[in-house]
Amino acid sequence: MTRTLVILAKELRDLARNWGILVALLVPALMIPTLATLALYLAANPPQALPPPPSVPLPSKLQGAMAPALAQYAALAPFFMIWLLFPVSVPSILAATSIVGEKEAGTLEPLLATPIRTWELLVGKALASVLPALVLTWLPFGALVLAAQRLAPPEVLQVTVLSAPWLFGIFVLAPSLTLLTVMFLVIVSAWVTEVRTANQLGAVLIAPLVAMIVVQITRGLTLTMGTVLGIWTVVLVLLAITLPLAVRLFQRETILVRWKQSGS
Repeated sequence: MTRTLVILAKELRDLARNWGILVALLVPALMIPTLATLALYLAANPPQALPPPPSVPLPSKLQGAMAPALAQYAALAPFFMIWLLFPVSVPSILAATSIVGEKEAGTLEPLLATPIRTWELLVGKALASVLPALVLTWLPFGALVLAAQRLAPPEVLQVTVLSAPWLFGIFVLAPSLTLLTVMFLVIVSAWVTEVRTANQLGAVLIAPLVAMIVVQITRGLTLTMGTVLGIWTVVLVLLAITLPLAVRLFQRETILVRWKQSGS
């Protein structure tokens, strides 16, 4: 575990020195709660030129609610999937380059030559992507909850940011999805030789969530607690397969030989 923490500390120091990646992470982390708060405000105080909110299936708690409350629910509901997408997209920036970045910086060979176990190396690199993703998800979400409590009535909060699907999704499903993404990207980055290729393959995992966001906005898709639990169950099964697979496929000698051949 000490070696894992050493890898984690090293990765976080490297992240703190990379201003380009920090900006790429912080900008959307600030924009999402800002846009959600703005949507809540405009839904309750719409300009005359603003079109009416799209029709979405209403929860039973909102039956008979006033028009501003309905508009706020319609405006805030799509942000649930966006909040699940963001922590998954963060590893596409960090984990996809975790191994390839070491190779390009010339630090991979010394790292793999150390007595650190494979699982310790992978866990350290995975935590270095998961922890920033969760911090950049949970803190802005907390800010949105505080803003929503001032802008929206209790019945809107109970079916959005304070509902069981939202809370379970943000604090349980999102970390599980993030860890699954990280392990997949660590495997990918260990078997490709270019950062660009690693990032392109990482985008494949984000595509299904983007599709669900589009469907939610255009067709009024509502994610119930049962749906969220179903997705989480699938993620847990994939994690049970991916975690040991990552350790087994990460062959140090094979990776070093392949990269030396590709660089020659």
